Amino acid sequence: EESFLLGSYLESVQIWRAALQEETGQDGKRMIYLQTRYSLAILYTQLYLYNLSAALDFCEQLVGEILKEDWPETAKGQMSTYPKDYSSVSIVL
Repeated sequence: EESFLLGSYLESVQIWRAALQEETGQDGKRMIYLQTRYSLAILYTQLYLYNLSAALDFCEQLVGEILKEDWPETAKGQMSTYPKDYSSVSIVL
C-alpha cells in the first residue's frame, strides 16, 4: 500500500501482481481483495500517466466482466473470484 499511497502506481501494480500470483488457485475474501487492489492500481496508473483511452477501455472491460452472468457468487451473495486474469493488461509509459 505504501507505494500506491505515495503515487508509485506502476510499482504497486508489480507488487500486487506478485501477491496475486502467490494466491492463484485459492478462493476467498483475500483473493477478491487482492484482485480489487490490483485492478485499481492498473486504473490509477493509466490515469496518472494520462493514458485516458487505455483507462476508459480498462473501465469498460471491468464493467463488462461485472455484468456477465459468469461471475460466481457465494451463498452470502459476494463474488467469490474475478473471472479474468488481468496480467495481460499493459501499462504504456
